[in-house]
This record gives sequence, C-alpha cells and structure tokens, in this order.
Amino acid sequence: LLYTIYKLTIKENFMEKIFQEVNLKFNYPLERLTKQEREKIVKALYEKGIFNLKEAINFVAKKLSCSPTTIYRYIGKIEKK
Repeated sequence: LLYTIYKLTIKENFMEKIFQEVNLKFNYPLERLTKQEREKIVKALYEKGIFNLKEAINFVAKKLSCSPTTIYRYIGKIEKK
C-alpha cells in the first residue's frame, strides 16, 4: 500500500512539473481560460507526452477546470492534424 501511494505521488509530482512548465510558457490565467488557450495548453502537454501517463486526462481536466471529455476532444483534434 505504501509503495502504491509513493508511486502515485511521484507520478502526480511529475505531471505537476510538466504542467507548470507549460503554464509558465503561456502564462495564461488558469481561472479564466478561453477555449483557444485551453487547446494550446493541451497541445503543448500532448507534445511533452503527458497523456502517455495513466490519470493524466483527469489531472489536466482538473487543472484546466473542464471535463475529461473536453480533454479527449482536444486530443482528437490534435491527432487529426
């Protein structure tokens, strides 16, 4: 159990680090993002490979104050291009 909690913490810290790097790059106010800003952030996170991690969709959705479905839709758009 302790190992599982430890693994989760490492993964969450890693996702947080990637998210903060991207957020610093754009410097958008997270509490009032436009759709276009959200899409740019998701694209940058996608390019960094964050969505290869389990739970990244939910993590990013919470950070961007939107639903996991929205994140999946943005990823779908990225992959079509």
